[in-house]
Amino acid sequence: MSLAQVQSALAMLIRLPERNRNEEVESFLKSYELDAHEERQVRKLALDPNVTKFGRSMEGVRMETITNALGISGKLIRIEVLEYIHRNLFGPKATQIVLWGLPPAFLDFLLSDAEAGKIVRDTAPPYIFDVLSFERDQLKFLRNDLTIENSPSPVGSLLAHHAFICVKLNYDIPDLLLNAGTQDEAKIKAYTPKERTLTLLMIPKAEGKGCRYFEVDESIAEFLQGQRTGASSAPGIPESYADLVNLGLCRPLQ
Repeated sequence: MSLAQVQSALAMLIRLPERNRNEEVESFLKSYELDAHEERQVRKLALDPNVTKFGRSMEGVRMETITNALGISGKLIRIEVLEYIHRNLFGPKATQIVLWGLPPAFLDFLLSDAEAGKIVRDTAPPYIFDVLSFERDQLKFLRNDLTIENSPSPVGSLLAHHAFICVKLNYDIPDLLLNAGTQDEAKIKAYTPKERTLTLLMIPKAEGKGCRYFEVDESIAEFLQGQRTGASSAPGIPESYADLVNLGLCRPLQ
């Protein structure tokens, strides 16, 4: 008998409370190496309303963890849409993600999964993907989760550190944040940002968690990326290089 296999099956029944029940049980059992007694145990657990109830409560905790981390995207996408995507699309693919890692993984999923993207596109404003991109990158600063910060600089790089993100947008999201605020749902939904291409440079706050962001020319973003990767095709030193030094992003020229 394998207690670990039974425990693993129970964990999955709790993690996905709307799946692997009724006619789905038999195919679910084939995923585990169980003897006849253990199979009877798992079948009983799959039909136990208390297991399903507990699973739904934990699903609610995971959903709340995600929505609490969202900014204005949580106001622009209806909660029932977020719950549907979480339960039916994201959740089954995220069974190995710990609670703390769910918000950034969910934002990545909304931006990369075709089916989830179509649902969001059909139910939210056209600028929603710019908002999601901004919030995903902003979350990395809020959580000090910039893994690129520790990557080695190429030989001759002028960067002082790697803790920056350049994000290209098609709508004026900074203007949306400025005019709509972050809490008033009515204001957020009533304000439509202008459609224009812009590049934001995001860097850590001088103190505490979070980020500062500045609109920069695309050439500056390409310069910084080139200094990070060592790309030979990157633009030369920009005229505004002194500003990058003042921000602590680049080293003074010798």
